[in-house]
Amino acid sequence: MASRCLSHTVVGVVKAVTLLVVVLLCRCCWWALLVVVPFLLCRHAPQLQLMLFDLPPVAAIARTRMAGLGLGERVAVHGGSFTADALPKGADLVTLLRVAHDHSDEVVRVLLRAIHDALPAGGKLLLAEPMARPAGEPSVSDPYFHFYLLAMGSGRLRTAQALTALMQEAGFTRIQAIANPMPLHAGLLLGQKP
Repeated sequence: MASRCLSHTVVGVVKAVTLLVVVLLCRCCWWALLVVVPFLLCRHAPQLQLMLFDLPPVAAIARTRMAGLGLGERVAVHGGSFTADALPKGADLVTLLRVAHDHSDEVVRVLLRAIHDALPAGGKLLLAEPMARPAGEPSVSDPYFHFYLLAMGSGRLRTAQALTALMQEAGFTRIQAIANPMPLHAGLLLGQKP
């Protein structure tokens, strides 16, 4: 009953029966995260059960959209703020999509610890974030994201090594980079709760 449908880049790596999508209102493409991604996952893997956790107004929109697509029974939508509310339990895999770069290290530490606490032993975290290139390596996307964060007034672009360190600090092990055919938008790190 396990599913290997998360994306073409992680086929065979992640076998999740329940997926918790943790998203903050992504300033540019939240509708895609709330509608398109769950819809495609549900179409691709009929046995997959999904959970979405987002701010209450966004969760209300998502709940309505999921019901309208006939996915209300397969996508459980939870409203809350990861800075103040506990994350729902029961997922084998948590995906954190373009959230960490919008927040300080302290907020990210709290969030990663909450994810770790919500997962069962053996549960996984898939972190999809824009990632800074190490010093001295050329990057097409670093200037864009640095200016984006400057304009937003918070957050910072981190290297894969910095994000790995934050994941380890939260208790994740076996952290590995996953190849991504579109690294301009996000790098992928997969970690496991022991």
